[in-house]
Amino acid sequence: MVTRTFLSKCTTIYEGSRENFGLNPVIMINRGLTNSRALVQFNIDKVTEKNTPSTKHILKMYNCGSLDEKTMTKKILSEDSNGEKLRAVSFDLMAFRVPYEWDRGRGFDNSDDKWFAGDAAVSTQGCNWYQAADGHYWQYEGIYSEKSVEITSQDSGEGPLPAFDNIISGIGTNNSAEVAKEPIIYLDREYERFLNGEDSVVVAVQHFATGTEDMQLDLTKYVNDVISGKYSNNGLCICFAPVYDDLEDNLTRYVGFFTDKTNTFYEPVLESRNSDVIIDSRQNFRLGIENKLYFYANALGDGVDFDEMPVCKVDGIEFPVTHYSEGVYYATVKLSQKDYEPDMILVDEWSNLKYNDIEIEAVEQEFVTHAGFSFTNNISSKRQKGNEFVVLSGVRNDEKVNQGDERIIEVTVKIPYSGVQVHPENKMSYRLYVKDAYREVDVIDWDGVNILPDTNYFTLDTSTLLPQEYHVDIKIGNKTHKDKLYFKVVNNITGQHV
Repeated sequence: MVTRTFLSKCTTIYEGSRENFGLNPVIMINRGLTNSRALVQFNIDKVTEKNTPSTKHILKMYNCGSLDEKTMTKKILSEDSNGEKLRAVSFDLMAFRVPYEWDRGRGFDNSDDKWFAGDAAVSTQGCNWYQAADGHYWQYEGIYSEKSVEITSQDSGEGPLPAFDNIISGIGTNNSAEVAKEPIIYLDREYERFLNGEDSVVVAVQHFATGTEDMQLDLTKYVNDVISGKYSNNGLCICFAPVYDDLEDNLTRYVGFFTDKTNTFYEPVLESRNSDVIIDSRQNFRLGIENKLYFYANALGDGVDFDEMPVCKVDGIEFPVTHYSEGVYYATVKLSQKDYEPDMILVDEWSNLKYNDIEIEAVEQEFVTHAGFSFTNNISSKRQKGNEFVVLSGVRNDEKVNQGDERIIEVTVKIPYSGVQVHPENKMSYRLYVKDAYREVDVIDWDGVNILPDTNYFTLDTSTLLPQEYHVDIKIGNKTHKDKLYFKVVNNITGQHV
């Protein structure tokens, strides 16, 4: 299962500048003559509901760079108008925890920008290099120091900054109260601690070989720490790794990524992927190998957990039971091909069923055994492999689906020119993507389809799908069934931005 979460806020802070860039469609991360860092934050409420120990959380942001050699090597004016910028190549970006809450602000342009005119797009309110929000300053400029040296307040030409002894540690704190200075955190030391596998404010590092790669930061540990309450969800700051600050350069090196304010399809997202899918072996129970027999507990249509772990027995033998999710349990059963024959009807008995202190009678379910391997079957099935066709239901082709709907997409596999439905023996997976001329852009890369005795399905949550036409591929074994479903997500924007 894949859960996608859009960013709640995003901005760029520039060294020595009080200007805000909260509404800019691009975050620009610089080093060299001009230094800048990007701040991102996302809500994890939906992630928390579906998080499991095996869930991976990846922050994905699309690179604004072009593979065109002319664009890659073209210099542009930097923000201070005294130098030039060139796209960075061969570098590491790192992400570290932000200690306080912050406001994204409504700034768009730099006052020295040579391409956009108008004071309305320039703002100093909200988050910048010196403050987390109006009247609430970072304890140290730029959040944390890059170097293991003492920090001194700098005058950027717009008046002195408040003394660090009076800096507020978080929005909503009494601005008149003095707070003790927190221990100085140096990013170069924290970077080394992260690389050594130690606990650090740095939570992720990614290498960029050409500078055109998309950002894919593994934030699994960070998200789990936030869910557990170890850290507050104040978001992350992304910047060049400290090792690149010592490189001598007479210009600015930069890399840019689309923000949540982009008017393109390439909006950043936190992708939470749980690799566990339901593959119930009840219709394809193979002797000699491990099979999973599932048991589903429902009350008034909703899944419920028992007070104690159920017990599963097959032919009087007890097998280990695992709690998969709310209301779903499975037993891992392996029966020897020496002791059992194919086409035997066996019973899996589930007992010790207690819910709200009420004991429930044992439940019996049936399954049929199949040969674990057979040379004859392997030869014949190999000739038939790939002849099936796939039908998807739950959304019609070319249907307009309201953004926010959650649909169950059933996957039916049949033999051509017959009404025979096939229960797949191989794993099934689906892929969701959009088309851009002759290219296909992944929205959800291959993810598992749940295989149950009576249906195969995956859940489609459109709340995190932008208004667009989408396509679905299905893969069974090594064969891909292309474009088995296409639909449009639409959004009623009445009242938006009111």
